[in-house]
Amino acid sequence: MGMPEMTRALDIALKSDRANWFGPVSEEMIATAEDYLGVRFPPSYREFVRRVGLLGIGPREFYGVTKSGLSAAAIPSIIFATQSARKTGGLPQGLLLIENSGGEEVFVIDTRSTTAGEEAPVRMWMPAFHDSLELPEIATDFGSYLLAAVEAERDS
Repeated sequence: MGMPEMTRALDIALKSDRANWFGPVSEEMIATAEDYLGVRFPPSYREFVRRVGLLGIGPREFYGVTKSGLSAAAIPSIIFATQSARKTGGLPQGLLLIENSGGEEVFVIDTRSTTAGEEAPVRMWMPAFHDSLELPEIATDFGSYLLAAVEAERDS
């Protein structure tokens, strides 16, 4: 699970006139981002970043690695978003901030809970949750999360 859904999501998104991205991103830049954040990206998210860097579709913005790399100082950089949330909101190590809902909650990849295939669930996190391992699961992996979002945007 994860990779087929991510591939399908990008197939749909990249045909949309409402989508924007900048990729691809080099393996070296991805490895640098992982080292800096202290995590290994799950396969579906790693492939997403490798292929498109980041993705905006309709009103939704899925964070990724930007051209600025480690020096990024704004959203949609996963490096900036995750580090900012760690410093100011108490986002635990192992969570990667991938999308803001526009409300109090954000959506994260929880690399603390990887599967045998190295995929990790997407969960909802709020500062009130602090270090809880019991975060609400939104999707079993990033690919499934992205596909559901892209299909909803396509159908709207």
